[in-house]
Amino acid sequence: MDNNTSRPLKNRRKEKFCRKYAEEFWGDPIGALRAAGFLLKGEKAVNFAGMLFDDPEVRARIVYLRSCRSERSIADESWIKELLVEIATNALKDSDRIRALVNLAKIVSEGGSVRNSRKDGDHTPGNEQPLLPGFEGPPDGEKNYTTAQTD
Repeated sequence: MDNNTSRPLKNRRKEKFCRKYAEEFWGDPIGALRAAGFLLKGEKAVNFAGMLFDDPEVRARIVYLRSCRSERSIADESWIKELLVEIATNALKDSDRIRALVNLAKIVSEGGSVRNSRKDGDHTPGNEQPLLPGFEGPPDGEKNYTTAQTD
């Protein structure tokens, strides 16, 4: 076995399986098999995926590819945080600045991870959206209100 997992596997289909599984088919080995060009179905596909996972080269390659993805993800998260700060600081519309601050606050309050931030529509207890007192503008930022509106 080649200990340098940064090199692609010699078997092109196994390499493609590793890449597919490590990226868009994470947790779906049968989908990764199909995407890699293996034409197995049903129990044969399940058994073959198990055999691939038992192969130390395949396992090591998947671990390496996932670690590379993780490193990219951390860089992406840093970039997202920097972008939100930039928007909050320089956006022309109050509504854009407020949305950037709310999203940044969610990320920071949930351990600093973009991946852990609540998705819209997730109304489970403990994930209530914070209220924004004093903001009178419509959510699309159509108008910027400088004074409070009265009914």
